[in-house]
Amino acid sequence: MLLKDSDRFYEILMPLFDWVCNLEDAKNALKDAKVDMGNPDHVRHVLLSFIWEHPERIDQYLAEKGFEIPAQARQVLADWRKHFVPGPFFVERFTKTGAIFISTTDGNVYLVRGITTDIDVMMARMALPCLVYTTLIPYNGCIVYDSSMEAVEDFLDDLDEHAPQLITEIYETAKRYNNIIRRLPPKQDLAPDKQRNIILEAMMPVITNALPKMTPEEFARQISENPDIHRIQPKDLFVLEKLLDKDFRNPEEWDRIQDILNSGDLFSAIPYGRPKSVKAVEGILCHKGELMVFTTLEKCKKFIDFLHETDDSIRYMNFTTISFEDALDIADQTQRRMVIDIPVKDIFQKCLVYESDKQKISATFVLRL
Repeated sequence: MLLKDSDRFYEILMPLFDWVCNLEDAKNALKDAKVDMGNPDHVRHVLLSFIWEHPERIDQYLAEKGFEIPAQARQVLADWRKHFVPGPFFVERFTKTGAIFISTTDGNVYLVRGITTDIDVMMARMALPCLVYTTLIPYNGCIVYDSSMEAVEDFLDDLDEHAPQLITEIYETAKRYNNIIRRLPPKQDLAPDKQRNIILEAMMPVITNALPKMTPEEFARQISENPDIHRIQPKDLFVLEKLLDKDFRNPEEWDRIQDILNSGDLFSAIPYGRPKSVKAVEGILCHKGELMVFTTLEKCKKFIDFLHETDDSIRYMNFTTISFEDALDIADQTQRRMVIDIPVKDIFQKCLVYESDKQKISATFVLRL
């Protein structure tokens, strides 16, 4: 990348980064990660991760700063907001035009360029393939990383002995079918061919060994030990259930429902791989085009168990939490319906549905999953 282009990259990124530093939830993220504030690389990695976990903050930044930001920078930030690709990634090889990154989530293959230094120079001492945590973003007609990259040393020690061969096979398949992504959003059709599906299926055990996995029990324990994650109180869940059982609800009761949903975090899940019936949209489980969130971890797990019974391509899930406010923002930004506590095997139980086009929550029966 030309020096003037790399300078412009940081002129766009650093004001956003400085703005995020002053957000209370970003400060909490640093605290939760037990960051050594004397280690600027670790601080930057955690805060950039925070941005990609909460991309709606870019919208907030653009709204607050308005025309203080030059038009070109606003467009770049808007592109980052829409087209970022979170890691982790396997780095498979270096080429003359960039490094080959393979997403551990879906097996997509990307050609990635350095910002101020070529990636092969940065990683000269590392044996390939290696595993890195970073986020890919579009810039100046190519794909770059977000300026922070953490490598996992000796990750192959815990993986299958055939892992390097499988990683290389994914790259060679993408190259053979001209499926290497060189721009974001990608111009080429990313529909995988049959051979690539077989490779991804073989890779999934390898991929998930390299990723942080969490059982519902471990997740529940983490929640109980984390003061920043708040469950909705059982007494409030009881009130919510009674309100949903009613045939009609007055405006005060609808306010009470929203107060309850705002009183704690909602639960969702992120699938790994390419299951047939679900995907992740901005960190929320998406089933048949609708966002799925739950008021309890138990209800979330029950739904995932049901999905697993009906879709054998669902192999691996990671549980997550999100505030009701952030979930509404994502539903609005993606123009999707959001279903709260969708019933499983009980079509006569009501649930809540948020209609993004109407900006309205309603109670309804789900007749068929």
